[in-house]
Amino acid sequence: MSEAALYADAELLAGSRDLLLLAQCMVEGYAHGMHRSPYSGSSQEFATYRAFLPGDPLQRIDWKVYGRTDDLYVREFEQETNLRGYLFLDGSRSMDFGAGAGNKFIYGRLLCAVLAVLLRRQQDAPGLAVFGKGESIPIDDWWPPSTRRDHLEHLVHHLEGSVADGPHDHLGGLADLVDECHRRSLAAIITDALVDPTELKEMLGRLRMRGSKVILFQLLAREELDPRIEDEVVLVDRETGAERAVDGTVYARLYQENLTRIRAEIEQVCHDTETEYCFLATDEPLDEALRRFLLLRSR
Repeated sequence: MSEAALYADAELLAGSRDLLLLAQCMVEGYAHGMHRSPYSGSSQEFATYRAFLPGDPLQRIDWKVYGRTDDLYVREFEQETNLRGYLFLDGSRSMDFGAGAGNKFIYGRLLCAVLAVLLRRQQDAPGLAVFGKGESIPIDDWWPPSTRRDHLEHLVHHLEGSVADGPHDHLGGLADLVDECHRRSLAAIITDALVDPTELKEMLGRLRMRGSKVILFQLLAREELDPRIEDEVVLVDRETGAERAVDGTVYARLYQENLTRIRAEIEQVCHDTETEYCFLATDEPLDEALRRFLLLRSR
């Protein structure tokens, strides 16, 4: 959608000591890429774009965006937006995989910060929970949504210090927060989705019953999508440290079959629970994630 892809490579991430500043710059770049401009004849401050809906005034359509995307978008202003945004980031050890900026947790942490900035820019209230570190979510890893001026800064600062060291490859207390989600809310779950599909389906179903709009971002590193497996290899479980020697040729075939099955299962769970599903390889820019998030936000 934007002319300049929102891509943060390893050098950029290494050179930035301020995750909030980086996220703000990326959101600004995304907004400018969509031809950011004030609404003619209005004193309201432009906030973002949303998908065109029946009944919207035709003069609010941005035709330049339509020319680049073939999708109809209207300009939305700050006083028109107000909801709670829940950002749920997977902090289990399986997320600590991938080289450099392609590390799943580093990528997910950046995506989380960008979404928090985007929410606040729209006058919405971002909240954060880092899950997968135990049977319940520690109080330090739960930041309820707020529009306080200093809330975004503290939330992203907490993200900067977060690491993927959770011992559990399950939802780890996330389901306990479902009852905290207000009816007028949007929940974004950022995870590699290496969880029990039944457990995930139950939690997503509860979120939908609460009236939340939900999007699940499934992150996988390029090394997971296209592993280089030759001859005999030793596999190491990221969660337990257990090792297993396998025949590389046979394992490569079985691995791809299982990966295809797992992705299909997660996508089906999302379909069954009316959850937006967005798959992301961690060597790809964030543009598609923001586009899908904004489309869900506008519905």
